[in-house]
Amino acid sequence: MTLSTGGFLTRLEANRFVDCTASGALVGHHGFGGFRSEKGAAQPLSLCFVLGGVDTEKARVLVRNDNERSRNPVLRAALEKAMKAGRIRSFGGPWAVWGSTIRPGFVSVNATRAEASDVTDPVEIADATARMRRDIPILVDVMREADPAFRGAWLAETAAASGFRECREIAALHRVTAAEFASGEDVPDAIALAAHPMDRHIAGTSGQSLTFLERPGVIPLSALVSAKCPNLLAAGGLVAAEAAPFASMRVQAQCMATGQAAGVAAAFRPDEDVRRLDFAAVRRLCETQGAITQTT
Repeated sequence: MTLSTGGFLTRLEANRFVDCTASGALVGHHGFGGFRSEKGAAQPLSLCFVLGGVDTEKARVLVRNDNERSRNPVLRAALEKAMKAGRIRSFGGPWAVWGSTIRPGFVSVNATRAEASDVTDPVEIADATARMRRDIPILVDVMREADPAFRGAWLAETAAASGFRECREIAALHRVTAAEFASGEDVPDAIALAAHPMDRHIAGTSGQSLTFLERPGVIPLSALVSAKCPNLLAAGGLVAAEAAPFASMRVQAQCMATGQAAGVAAAFRPDEDVRRLDFAAVRRLCETQGAITQTT
């Protein structure tokens, strides 16, 4: 295969390939998949940061089964006011969570938000990142003003790069539908379960659509296997799924699980067409490695 890296084309040879690049470097370059959403409709980007000097004993972190999960309503009201006043361009959440750092006095914050019509365009990504970096000091000021727990907060670190929630998806043997995912019914090639809510951030707003699952959603191996290429799999943000199930499958735990399954499948009988593998056998092998593929 040929891979575009830094403006240069690199030729790579292997029995199997797994695309875990999030942007779909192989999937996109060779036409083995397409963009998940129309331009301008993709979920917005975020640039996370960490605050020190927070009174984590008093910090209000909610964890409950509704749309306030881990979201601080006091900070949200203050940020809405700041956005209306033109102090910040946009925001999300905010999610200011002590448990993400596991360090007293420090919280990780997911509150920045920016749009990019094409996250594979380095110019657009650079512009969105610059906008969010300019917003961070203002966000910190607003948080200090709004919540006594953040009164002495200081900026400890920012992420090295912006995070995007969706880009391309592989054209797979099977595309997971909302109905089958919500049903949680077992399938022969299940390789992972998803327990995270269907968490979709709404483009052009500070809003979020959050639907909790009544039972874990099932992720099949067939959603990772290319329908067009005999030796290509994908994992993480490239899994084939409709918008609702992808909103759960896109987060870290599920990305790790699909990455494990894709790696196992890639090493399984490497001379065979990956589309014709014994998927049930791959599932059993994943299970021997600790993969959770069923609820009972």
